[in-house]
Amino acid sequence: MALKKRKSFELLKIEKDYEIAKNTAQRRTLYVLAIGLFVVLLSIYFIIQFYDQRISTTKIITEQKEEINHQKIRELEDNIKMSSMRYVIEGQEIERERIAKDLHDSLGGLLSTIKLQFDQVSSKKSRLTRNERI
Repeated sequence: MALKKRKSFELLKIEKDYEIAKNTAQRRTLYVLAIGLFVVLLSIYFIIQFYDQRISTTKIITEQKEEINHQKIRELEDNIKMSSMRYVIEGQEIERERIAKDLHDSLGGLLSTIKLQFDQVSSKKSRLTRNERI
């Protein structure tokens, strides 16, 4: 019986050592899985942060490009307005010059006509006094 107890004791000791080794292996596996899960979650967090930052940066860049395009459009509109105003002013100046030439030419002709008529009246009627002729 002592032999049987001893064998049973050794068998229990072997089973205990086996269970301890099995328990230790399971614990290691659990730690490795926990660390792996932590690394995966941390990686996912940083990837999400990276893409979020990239999206916000792209949005800011797009808004800035849009603002630059609006400024260019406003600048082009202003240039068009200024050139059309310049053309209107040039047209007005040309018309003013034409009117001035017409007035000058017609006034000179009118004065010449008046002088000729005055000379004609004064030569026909020399007996009138100077005040009456005028």
